[in-house]
Amino acid sequence: LYANGQGVTNDVTEAVKWFRKAAQQGNAEAQMNLGVSCMTGHGTAQDLPEAYFWLATAAAQGNKAAADSLDDLAGRMAPEQLLEAPVVIVRPAQ
Repeated sequence: LYANGQGVTNDVTEAVKWFRKAAQQGNAEAQMNLGVSCMTGHGTAQDLPEAYFWLATAAAQGNKAAADSLDDLAGRMAPEQLLEAPVVIVRPAQ
């Protein structure tokens, strides 16, 4: 809602705060939105390794937009930045 100003004043910093809370609880759409925010620096400091982590996490849950963004991001990152990215652990569905 904050990202789009729906019912509240548009506030991208507040949106990122809520994306992060939802992303940490496993919401794939929030993970994608947080990854894009970290990639672009929109509403938060630009952090490409963190962006890679969140996009990879969302992509691992089947989020196609995150997978597409991840491919684009990986092509723009230096090898050392990729090494800085936190590891995404994917567990098989139970």
